[in-house]
Amino acid sequence: LEYFNKRPADDCTIMAVTPTHFNTIAEGRSPVTAKDMVGVARAMDDPMFFVTHKDHPNQTIDAVIEASKKGPLNWAGGQILSTDHIAVDKFAKAAGIPYKYVPYGSAGPVVTDLLGKKVDLATLNVSEAAAQIEEGNFVPLVVLAKKRLKDFPNVPTAQEKGLDVLASTTRGYVVRKGTPPERIAALEKAMVKAMKHQVFAGYLKGAGLNPEDSVVGTKDWTAQLLELEAD
Repeated sequence: LEYFNKRPADDCTIMAVTPTHFNTIAEGRSPVTAKDMVGVARAMDDPMFFVTHKDHPNQTIDAVIEASKKGPLNWAGGQILSTDHIAVDKFAKAAGIPYKYVPYGSAGPVVTDLLGKKVDLATLNVSEAAAQIEEGNFVPLVVLAKKRLKDFPNVPTAQEKGLDVLASTTRGYVVRKGTPPERIAALEKAMVKAMKHQVFAGYLKGAGLNPEDSVVGTKDWTAQLLELEAD
């Protein structure tokens, strides 16, 4: 972010961004904000799942909410102030329930401890949870996306439950505000074309994602950047 701030507004400096960048901005540790960026293209939008073990007593998100009203459950996820943590906090506030958050350094230990029934629930991206869901070890309770996922049509969204909560791990590319529009358009055209190539599309499909939903151009991506900062 410091380097990006020092570069001219041309098409020679392109920055890859994830939610971590916006957490840094929210903490006041960045010289730039989303308003200083123009999104060129989004490469991935990996929604969050709340999942539980197949043997857990609460097998629906409604059951989880009711159980939580009697006492907080343990929710596993990434480090404090990660996208996972923010997702759980937003959901808990919307549902009016307490929770105990258990932070981990990466998704691997989260999966391991949920398999071992050491936690009640886990916050995982679709790409991180898909294999265990397909094997029947994990039960997906809710997805924090705007609509149900094509590969998981029976998993409701939080919005369907009356809870306006969205959360996903996004990855994409930005340039400085003030970059000539014609240069942004040229970059957008090239990047979106490349990301819809069968090689990258195959990578997304292998992660349980739909290329048509994940890859977007400058208009939608720029709007999402402002939403990420606002969250």
